[in-house]
Amino acid sequence: MTEAARLTVQNLSGIGTTLGQVSISAGHTLQIDGIVDLSKNSGAFQLPVGNTSQRPSNPKAGYLRWNNDNNAEGNEIGVEYYDGYQWYPYGEFTERAGTTSSAAVSYSAAFDGSGDYLEVPGPSSGWNFASSENWTIELFVKDTGSSFNDTTLFEFYQHSGSVSKYTLRRSGSSYIFQEGTTTYLTHSGGWNAINDGAWHYIVIDSRTTGGSTYWKMHLNGSTVATHTFSSVHQAVKGDKLKIGANRSGSAGFTGNISNFRVTNSSLQPSPLPTPISALTTTSQGASTATVELLMLSLNAVTPATAVRTPGPIVTYGNTASSEDNPFGAGAGSAVGEAIFHADGPNATKAYTWDVPSGVDKIHVISVGGGGGGEANHDGAGAGGGALAYKNNISVTAGDSINVYVGGGGMANGWGSYGTNGGNSYVQVDGSNHAYAGGGTGGKGNYSSGCHNIPGGNFSNADGGGAGGASSHYGGCRQAGGGAGGYNGGGQGGSGRVGNPSYSGCTSQAGQAGGGGGGSSANGSSNNYSNGGGGTGVYGQGSNGARGGNGGNSYPNNTTDFCGKGGSTAHNTGFRGYSNRSSNSTFSGTGSGYNRYHPSYNSNSSYTCPDGGFPGGGGGGGNSGDSYGMGGHGVVRIVYGQIDGNDRAFPSTGVDLSTEYDSNYEVEVNGTQKMY
Repeated sequence: MTEAARLTVQNLSGIGTTLGQVSISAGHTLQIDGIVDLSKNSGAFQLPVGNTSQRPSNPKAGYLRWNNDNNAEGNEIGVEYYDGYQWYPYGEFTERAGTTSSAAVSYSAAFDGSGDYLEVPGPSSGWNFASSENWTIELFVKDTGSSFNDTTLFEFYQHSGSVSKYTLRRSGSSYIFQEGTTTYLTHSGGWNAINDGAWHYIVIDSRTTGGSTYWKMHLNGSTVATHTFSSVHQAVKGDKLKIGANRSGSAGFTGNISNFRVTNSSLQPSPLPTPISALTTTSQGASTATVELLMLSLNAVTPATAVRTPGPIVTYGNTASSEDNPFGAGAGSAVGEAIFHADGPNATKAYTWDVPSGVDKIHVISVGGGGGGEANHDGAGAGGGALAYKNNISVTAGDSINVYVGGGGMANGWGSYGTNGGNSYVQVDGSNHAYAGGGTGGKGNYSSGCHNIPGGNFSNADGGGAGGASSHYGGCRQAGGGAGGYNGGGQGGSGRVGNPSYSGCTSQAGQAGGGGGGSSANGSSNNYSNGGGGTGVYGQGSNGARGGNGGNSYPNNTTDFCGKGGSTAHNTGFRGYSNRSSNSTFSGTGSGYNRYHPSYNSNSSYTCPDGGFPGGGGGGGNSGDSYGMGGHGVVRIVYGQIDGNDRAFPSTGVDLSTEYDSNYEVEVNGTQKMY
């Protein structure tokens, strides 16, 4: 009888010690709602015993068993537990704080095109995306040879199966998005763009504003189709979803689908770059309150396992779990970075960094500290720090490497030379890599001529650029040189000189992403020199601009400014700043701007003598003038793969928006703010 599957015990007595026990036949469950108290038992609690293949097919969080298989070292696995995502040997635990776990793994569902699909129940109120007007559907798709012209990637539909609500499917050489039977979004020829056996990121976004609803389709960070409703267009209800086939289970897809997310919020009215790691309930502007469905994402070792789902997911046909995923080798398990700051002038700060698990090579970029300006008659500006990058440095997980970050040289008191900027580099097994030298401090008698205060040099690198030189010239307050830039081949200097126009030596623009030289000033009062522009460590972007034509280079003056930074590939909106200034509203492009700071040296006319962060050289000044410190150095280490490619400087997978920084491991050492 069915009822025999349940046993309720209130008081069990009279069982002889030789009688076995209470037995529950296979397929049934003994449910105990209270507490199992074994404290009076000095014996043992017997766990289920079996090998890996005998694990429960539909495990739940909290399952505990003894695995009698051997591990890679030849030892019996022993006690193991299921945490809701995967099985772990006792004593091992993988933190999943947000999305930054180094062990967070993405999988995909593999479909063979013949009876394979996933069925997902909708919320109790149906798939109306809650807000009705603002919603987003995202998925990664890898086509491995679909043969049907109507191949369906997903379909929301009515429970009866008779009425489709929203469908994304192939239509000949294109793919289309339909509401019911009406096509609203078409990527003409788009199927030809995604059937190359590579992973592609597709987004459907609905946003209502100003009394109109806008639908957009994005592919790999670009908008490929749009539709505008002249009035508010509310989402229609549906209470089922199929992935990999249409509502009837036909028109099956051949390939892989990963990271499927439904959000009741418009996340991409403007397309975001393709994510570099698994989608989460908080990535790309989503929140735990707005995500209705997230599956085939973090640690989804089976297609039926989801991070967020309204109900049980049902697998049909031969739909299988695959470690093939959009985020490269290691299943996205080891993608991250570490950033190191100097945090203080006139010193090189040392760090020890432990190589994360699963990492066997790193890629490094370093910027040396800019030199400090001279505080003397006709004060000399300082040279900028160099930039150096080195890829594919072999490391061993768990080993410690040394990281050195050069601080900017201080602008000392009246009558003093400026201090040299510190050197930045990493040291692995006793060898230095990505060595970026600091700029020379301002020294009025350093040598003769116009370009005579050297910037830092670089070595042991795949590429980079020397810091820009500064100068000393009678009758002028001298500007700082710009920080070095990227040049791909490691030849010559990319930062450029900061010299006065009054002497016939104009300041120079940056090259290959290097910072531009600052503007100098003549020797009259209330005219002050400026520091050189900084550079950036997020890939080569634009070149820094030279300072204006001297004197009172207030930041809001578009024609007369201090040295501007280069390399804006990482565009966070801050655009860089001087070491001692705040994050002001000064606009424009380029990292390492040298910013206004009215309180420095009690001089209300102060403009921007400090070198831009990182690596800009400080400007020189007279006793009553403002003289600047150099921009601090920085070191950035990256590792892992994005889209199957090793991250590498100057441009492969190293330009990451802050909107995505929370998607993977980011370690910050020091307090210097990044741009």
